[in-house]
Amino acid sequence: MILLFVDDHKDILEIYKAEMEYELKETECHYAISGEEALKICEEHAITHVFTDAKMPGIDGIELTREVMKRWPDKKVYMVSGYEGKYTDDELKEAGVLKFFQKPIDFDSFIDFIKALS
Repeated sequence: MILLFVDDHKDILEIYKAEMEYELKETECHYAISGEEALKICEEHAITHVFTDAKMPGIDGIELTREVMKRWPDKKVYMVSGYEGKYTDDELKEAGVLKFFQKPIDFDSFIDFIKALS
């Protein structure tokens, strides 16, 4: 399992990194500050699961999900956002989002979810 976390806020990425290094020491994780950087990382690494913010400048989370699913349909994509209601459940499913996590994240539940993926 190789994870990618995408968020345009550097402090959020630092929180992900700290949590993953503590809770999932053996899991390979990558971090991207933009949708564009996320696509580059997906090209360079065998990412299996993408966790993306919804609202980002440039390529936003839904656009990123659509592009990832078009280019790598075997990848699993999840959305993490503080903007509940930005997209309908149907829009998320159509794009390929498997699950939506509301910010602020309950990291205990989030880590349990990720551990169950392996």
